[in-house]
Amino acid sequence: LAGIGVEASQCLHIGDIQRTDVAGAKALGMAAAWIHRPKYAGNAQENYSPDLAVTGVGQLAQVLLPSEGSL
Repeated sequence: LAGIGVEASQCLHIGDIQRTDVAGAKALGMAAAWIHRPKYAGNAQENYSPDLAVTGVGQLAQVLLPSEGSL
């Protein structure tokens, strides 16, 4: 992030495993979006308090880019 001049607090990390993706991003001061995909990662994940939880990339796009329509 330092190489591109961006603060962690200005970033959103997107991942599907709370233990690594959400917890790691939050530990660095980033916002974290969790893509809940039980088919791949299972349902039994400890809650690391993501800032945003969605069910897929399409829903994430709708949340982040509402004026762009669906992908």
